[in-house]
Amino acid sequence: MPLDFAVSFLDELFVDLKRELTRADQTFFLFSTSPEALGSVLDKEKMLLTRLLEAKKSEMSAIFDALTELFLVHAVPFSAMTWNIDNIRAKLIHSMAHDGGSERVFILAVNDLFEELKNYISKAYIGKIDPGMEIDVGPFADKSLLAAHRNYVESVIAAIRDDDIDALPMVRAQHCRFTEMLDEAEAQMVCLDANLCLHLTNLHKIVHETLFNFSSFYRRRLY
Repeated sequence: MPLDFAVSFLDELFVDLKRELTRADQTFFLFSTSPEALGSVLDKEKMLLTRLLEAKKSEMSAIFDALTELFLVHAVPFSAMTWNIDNIRAKLIHSMAHDGGSERVFILAVNDLFEELKNYISKAYIGKIDPGMEIDVGPFADKSLLAAHRNYVESVIAAIRDDDIDALPMVRAQHCRFTEMLDEAEAQMVCLDANLCLHLTNLHKIVHETLFNFSSFYRRRLY
């Protein structure tokens, strides 16, 4: 469903977006680029979004790829990418809704299109995980307590990098070797402060719960 009628809203929308991003107290700092480069990125994004709104379904994948490359080439952080797409979508839908000439079905189509775009680009970000990345644990590198969880984290990285969801180490925190080791002598030396031990335990649970949530979304192709 070509949405070319929505293109008319992009000029004013991107003027507002540039002004918003370049204010010193706003989210320009989410973008790892100069103000000049930021302007170039936004100009290219506007051009590609114009093409996307005018495109047939069969033409959209190539434009999705171009937008993905734009964000990755300019090293736009993931949080800035999602903020950018959500912000443009919200502004565009707001303009359409207040214009009075946009039917609800087209507003919903724009919403779905931008959600599909964000999901597509997010998958590409996941695929950019560096296979040689090191896990920095600072002065605790030689501690067996940290080594117990290093294998878990490296397995997560490898599974995501290889797009092999079945290889994720789906282990509940209470069954993890890290939990067992919290009762051992070395862990007790690290956790001289009871509050630190509690903090580590809670943080460890969050890590495992996050992976279960991640796996649920990933299996549904919600990136």
